[in-house]
Order: sequence, then C-alpha cells, then structure tokens
Amino acid sequence: MDYTILVSLLQPAPETFELFDDIILLSEGRVVYHGPRVHVLEFFESCGFKCPDRKGVADFLQEVGTNLASSLESTHFLKPKHLMQKLCF
Repeated sequence: MDYTILVSLLQPAPETFELFDDIILLSEGRVVYHGPRVHVLEFFESCGFKCPDRKGVADFLQEVGTNLASSLESTHFLKPKHLMQKLCF
C-alpha cells in the first residue's frame, strides 16, 4: 500500500530529518522549496544560500525560512535581498 504522510516538525534531529523523502519548506505561507530531501542543499546553494559546515541541514532550513520571513540580512547568505524576494514572492 502507498501512503502519503504530511508531518510538520520544528528542529527535527538529524537522524529524523534523514528519514524523509521529500521536503516542503514554507515561509510566510509560501512554498520556498518542495522536492527531494537529497536535493535541498543543492537547490539553496544554486540560489546563493550556503549551509555552514557545522550546521545541520534541518537547522539551516529553519534559518532560511526565518530569515526569508523576517530579516533578509544574514551573514550566512550570499545573495542580495532581491533574490530572496524572487524566491518567495
């Protein structure tokens, strides 16, 4: 049997995050990313968002969503404000 399960987690453990096939990342009610978990970092890197070496992917994605919704001036992000607006709006 095939099942679709939708789960909303805030700051999942890395072991839990690795169990997911697909990710839907929302910011301000808009879809920022929807796709395979294994491609999420590649997607954000292609947009100029680099996950720091010592940060977990789930924590990085939460930071991306938070920064897109509130402060667009994070030192972890390399692209200007207009690219982030293009991504989400």
